[in-house]
Amino acid sequence: MSDPVRHTRFLVSRLSDIGLPTKHGRGESFATGELPLMATPFQTLDQPMVTSAARFYTLGHNKLKFHEPALFFDLPALEISRCRSVADIESLLRRAWSRHIKDLRAAREWLVSLGAEPRLAARGGRLLLPLASEQMPPAYVRSASELQIPSGGPLADVSLGDPRERRHRPLRSLEHSSELELGLSAEIVRLARQHARKPAAASKPVETAKSDLVRTPRILVLDDEAITLAMIETALSVRGFAVDTFQDATRALDAFHQRSYDLVLADARLRRVDGLEFTARLQELAGIEKLPVVVVDDRANSATERAAQAAGATAYIVKPVSWEDAGELLSDMMDATDWRRFVRYGLRLPAEVRMGSSNERELTQSVARGGISLRTRRELIPGSIDRYRLRLPRPLPTIEVDAAAVMCLTQPGAATLLAGLRFLQFHGDGETHWIRLIEELARRTANRRRQSR
Repeated sequence: MSDPVRHTRFLVSRLSDIGLPTKHGRGESFATGELPLMATPFQTLDQPMVTSAARFYTLGHNKLKFHEPALFFDLPALEISRCRSVADIESLLRRAWSRHIKDLRAAREWLVSLGAEPRLAARGGRLLLPLASEQMPPAYVRSASELQIPSGGPLADVSLGDPRERRHRPLRSLEHSSELELGLSAEIVRLARQHARKPAAASKPVETAKSDLVRTPRILVLDDEAITLAMIETALSVRGFAVDTFQDATRALDAFHQRSYDLVLADARLRRVDGLEFTARLQELAGIEKLPVVVVDDRANSATERAAQAAGATAYIVKPVSWEDAGELLSDMMDATDWRRFVRYGLRLPAEVRMGSSNERELTQSVARGGISLRTRRELIPGSIDRYRLRLPRPLPTIEVDAAAVMCLTQPGAATLLAGLRFLQFHGDGETHWIRLIEELARRTANRRRQSR
């Protein structure tokens, strides 16, 4: 039984236990259902929305994605592992909707302060920013820190493989709506030109691509106060991050033996190992080159800030934390390309990818915690997603992982293409086995360095 089927059956069973029936989708890799709702209307920026039910489909083993009424599709998938009744799920949905409307209200106030004229849509459930150019359709406003680049106009025939490419984060230092519009228009033109360079490749179908599969950024949070951890987890989860929380530094370090993280958030003042010592120890982990680390302090202290930087911290912030601003900071740090998070190790591993009814066997050139570089004869499209079967050295097993092509390079005289792949999702215990491989490669590298001295 595949993991998607097993996860779906688990979630269907949980929903059935609390009295919420579902129906299996094709292949049992997901299920659909309908959540009955109380008569209380959902507030919007205009007319309240009244609906008696909300349709959803399952994601993994603990999330529901609501899609009908269509306005609910704007909400992130809801994690329901702590819900014990249908009423709990409805309460979770209503809280998510309230946060969404609160973000839209704050965004409208900010846009008006810049002199923009945002427009309500869908009876006040959506906010649009009209652009002056007739060729540009309006942009969807998600919040004061994020606008969605419109898919029409210059991008009408462009398929963006990475949904993050449609995310425009305006500078908070803007003083006029014209600056916002210029920045947004420039980004649209840049994307259109970038993808226009590969028209033939962009139109070629890839049978195994799963364009709706996106890796959720992972954040590890370390704080010895359970209440603080719960608040941070809630604040970051609603902003689309996957969050693992720890009260003990040793356990937080041990977590890196099972999975990798995109960013670490650590309190500066812990009872045992303080956040600065923890930050320094992160740099010693196998396969870590420079991981973004944010140190959070109870009060501003220049000496602590300098010590945090010396220990390897990327940023230093002071409580109380504005999570709207902090969420933007964390996203920018994870999107930054001016450093490499994970060490690359040269290693040739057999890699198999399914292409329709046939199998393609290829070889990796290098491996890292977050992905691989692959020698291939296929014409990979940046953004395309495939499932790869990687045969690890014994005694480690063969594992499967979904990965997206992030870059493709051709070399003069070479018959193969060098493709950089970023891991999106491991299947089964694949990530734990993969990290064991990385740890072994790190040990071998360290031994060779010692012997060469």
